[in-house]
Amino acid sequence: MRRRHMVSLTQDKLTLCGHSATEQEFRRMKMFPDRDITCKRCLKLYQAHLEKSEVKIESNTHLVKARA
Repeated sequence: MRRRHMVSLTQDKLTLCGHSATEQEFRRMKMFPDRDITCKRCLKLYQAHLEKSEVKIESNTHLVKARA
C-alpha cells in the first residue's frame, strides 16, 4: 500500500517529510483530510508543528494585558 503524505507548509511540490511530488500529486495531496495521512514521518512533523504553534499562541496571550 502506498503512503499518503502531507503537503509541505513552506515549499511548493514537496511533502512535509521532504519527498518531491509532481504537480498532479501535489494538487491531490492538498485535498487529503488529516485522518487519511499514513506517512509516520509527516504525522510526527505535523504534530511537532502544532505543538510549537500552540506554545507561541499561549505565550502571546500572557503578554497581552491592559493596564487599569
